[in-house]
Amino acid sequence: MTWLAWRQQRPVALALLAVLGCYATLAVWERSTYPQMHGVTAGLSQYLSLFLGLFVGAPAVAREFELGTHRLVWTQTITRRHWYLTRLACATLISLVSVAMVTALVTWATQHPALWTAPDVDPLSPVYFDSHDLVPFTLALALVALGFATGVLFQRTVVSMGTVLVLWIAITSGGPALRTELQEADVLTGYWPWQFTYGGVLLLLAAILTFMGLRRLTRR
Repeated sequence: MTWLAWRQQRPVALALLAVLGCYATLAVWERSTYPQMHGVTAGLSQYLSLFLGLFVGAPAVAREFELGTHRLVWTQTITRRHWYLTRLACATLISLVSVAMVTALVTWATQHPALWTAPDVDPLSPVYFDSHDLVPFTLALALVALGFATGVLFQRTVVSMGTVLVLWIAITSGGPALRTELQEADVLTGYWPWQFTYGGVLLLLAAILTFMGLRRLTRR
């Protein structure tokens, strides 16, 4: 089952390698042309979570239902729970590795020697906050989990992808506004408290979506 899950994820993994290769080239260009291209990689990094949700999470289960191939697997000795969790584990591993590579490239590209004596960048700015430390990982996990859960619920790839897109827009546009309001009200201040809180909420969302997907699947 694990081998089959990896095999089915191979096309999107190859596509991710191509995307990461282009991103690495952009990171080299940004660092070598400082300050003209400074911040480009960090600004684009948030779109990786959207890519992962749309093309790693959303089709993984929904396409199986559309093609009817899930019935073949379920007639074997593999349980629905095992089928779901194995596919989710493969997608999660691919997503985490991809995010780790992108965040490493962002860190390398933006730490130009000319910045060592420059004023610090605001760590709570959307570009910095969403591309460093915990948040990019937890956001990717939440969107991939959403893709799986909606795949079980709607059994349509396009609908699942649309749901992922809506949530991504809500998080990336509403998150900065919420942080600004709460900081002004002194409810929560500081970079790491926000990283742990925001990342924790996204991680909890991923866990809830995983549970909902499993519950829906096993009740079919």
